[in-house]
Amino acid sequence: MQPSTHQALLLLADISGFTQFMKSHARAADHAMHVVVELLRAVISAAGPPLKLAEVEGDAAFFYAICPEGGGASAEVAAIKKQVRNFFRSFHHTLDRLCAAYPCVRDARELKLKVIIHAGAVALEHIHGFDKLFGVDVILAHRLLKNSVPAPEYVLLTESAHNWLGDFFQIKPERQIEYCEGIGVVDTVVFFPPAHSARPVTAPVAGCWGSPAKRRPAALNATRPRLDLQRSPWRSGAFMPPRPVSFRPLPVRRRARPAATVWIAQLQTKWRRDDPIPRGSAGRQRLSCGPAP
Repeated sequence: MQPSTHQALLLLADISGFTQFMKSHARAADHAMHVVVELLRAVISAAGPPLKLAEVEGDAAFFYAICPEGGGASAEVAAIKKQVRNFFRSFHHTLDRLCAAYPCVRDARELKLKVIIHAGAVALEHIHGFDKLFGVDVILAHRLLKNSVPAPEYVLLTESAHNWLGDFFQIKPERQIEYCEGIGVVDTVVFFPPAHSARPVTAPVAGCWGSPAKRRPAALNATRPRLDLQRSPWRSGAFMPPRPVSFRPLPVRRRARPAATVWIAQLQTKWRRDDPIPRGSAGRQRLSCGPAP
């Protein structure tokens, strides 16, 4: 039975920096692997129709979408472009959460996401419950994972994919020529996602003791309201900030006056020094009769 041939959109979402990240966390391999698995889950969860998951290939997720034959794919195109933007948002939102939960892998923020998109003819075969894709265009999409783009995070489209999907992120793309081994020269279009589209929306949080406000994901705002600088409780007088700690020196404790016995002992010592008692019988007579007049 011959496999069915279709025009399809091929999409690869790959984690950049995966190999170096795993090598640098050999002692915390369990946490490092958990971070990568959660990032892949976040990307896969952000996908939906018309994209279908073909397979998970190590640190990459392979999706495809069958192109409609009769045209009129504007709804599918809009859905795919929205899902690609959600890939980056979900990826970085999950990455921020994992870095806060696992301090030993905080340098996981160096991990980035790159997306490769190509459109071409594929042969679709159903094997043991899985849809397996075959064809030169499938090989081309995977070869483009190794490219000359000087950035760890981007969206790379071939000319055929760009003609179908159009531009991303409302920015002007950069055209680049890639050479794929066994295939030849491939014209590509590269989009670099802006920071605000990759990172989750954050809201300011009031700091303590006058410290500057911190940033946190907007998804956490359900537990604490957004701080409005124009209608701040500090201005309305709802409550007063805590008083600063006083740094006045502690009072010095004065020494108590000496006891009366001390003065008596000092007088006796002075009297003995001024009028010494002679030794022998003269001294005993002196003590019995008192000091000489």
